[in-house]
Order: sequence, then structure tokens, then C-alpha cells
Amino acid sequence: MASTATAAETPRVLKPAVLRGRVFVQNHCVGCHNAMTKGDSVYAHAPPLRELGGRFTPAELQEVLQDVQGGDHYAMPPTFVTSRDALDVAAYIEALSKADKKTRRKLSVPSCVGSLC
Repeated sequence: MASTATAAETPRVLKPAVLRGRVFVQNHCVGCHNAMTKGDSVYAHAPPLRELGGRFTPAELQEVLQDVQGGDHYAMPPTFVTSRDALDVAAYIEALSKADKKTRRKLSVPSCVGSLC
């Protein structure tokens, strides 16, 4: 007999942009920023990424990430960022900021993300 999962138990299905954004964040941002649905950042002055949802449009986030690329954004180290990276990170931040607040569902990512499946 199969059981039905509740919304709280069902992982959110992520779009490809969100998955790519998560990989970028895991590779470049989590050393300072918290990329979880709760908790504080490692670096006290780096806001948790979920708090940035809704604060920047994708275009504004792209500008912020271009400042990062030039080494001109607070204490963030210079990082090469493409326009696609910026859009993907914006998609991930938006998904992260919504996760667990309204739906109580967690972000779920296949284990092969970031490597060849």
C-alpha cells in the first residue's frame, strides 16, 4: 500500500536555473554566506542569502556580482561571474528565500548536481 506524502514531506522541484545557482553559490559563496533556510552566516557581516530574496532584481543582482568580479564589493574576493551566473544565483536566492516559509518544504537537489550524472 503506497502512502501519500504531505506538502511538508515533499521536496520542492527545482528549475535548472535554481540548480545552477545552487552550484555557483556552493562553489563561491558559502565560505561566508549562509545558504540554508535558517541559521547565521559564517562571516557575521555577510547576510544569509535567504535574506536577499526580494531585495534585488536579477538585473541589480547582476550589478552586485559584477562588483564582486572587480573586487569592489565589501570583503568579497574577486570572482568571475557571467550574466547567466548572476541570473542563476538570483533564481536560487529567490527559491531559498521562499523555501520553508509558506510551503514548509525543503529545497532538494539531486546528488549528482555539480558533477556529471
